[in-house]
Amino acid sequence: ADKCFADGEYPLATAHDILWSNRCPRIVAELLASTADVILLQEVDAAAFNELLPKLTGYDGLHQKGNTHPCNATFWKPRLSLVWAQHRSRTLSTVLHDGQAKASVAIVNCHLEGCPSASLKRVQQLQSALEGVRHAGSLQAPHASLVLAGDFNSTAEGAVAAYLSFG
Repeated sequence: ADKCFADGEYPLATAHDILWSNRCPRIVAELLASTADVILLQEVDAAAFNELLPKLTGYDGLHQKGNTHPCNATFWKPRLSLVWAQHRSRTLSTVLHDGQAKASVAIVNCHLEGCPSASLKRVQQLQSALEGVRHAGSLQAPHASLVLAGDFNSTAEGAVAAYLSFG
C-alpha cells in the first residue's frame, strides 16, 4: 500500500522505485514467476487489489471486506474453488477445494496487531480466526489441512508462537 512508504522510511529505495506504477509490474512479474497455487499478501489496499487481480492471469482472488485500510488478499489458481471465507479485522480465512485431488485446505492469511505491547490482542485475533476455521470445518467446509501464514508481528519467542506451540 502506498501509505506504507513514508518519506525516508526506505532509504535504499528511490522515489522512482516507490511509485505504485513502477512497483506493480515488478510485483506481478514476481508473483506469476512463482507459479504458486496460492498467494497470500498483506497490506493490500482495495485499489491495488483491483489492479492486481486482472493482471495476475491464471488466478482468482479475494480481498478482505470491511476494511478501509490496507489488509489481506488471497489469490489462488482456478483449479481450486473457494468453498468458504471469513473476513475478520486482521485475518482473511478461506477454505479452498481441489476437485482433482478431492481435498480441501483451510488458509488463514494474517496481519496481526502491530503494537508491541498488544501480544494478548494478537493471540485473540488468531484464536478468533482459528475458531472460525474449526467451525467451518465441522459444518460447511470440511478440510484436512491448515495453512497459517502472514505477518504475525511477533517473534518466535512471543505470545503468538507460544499459543501455537502449547495452546
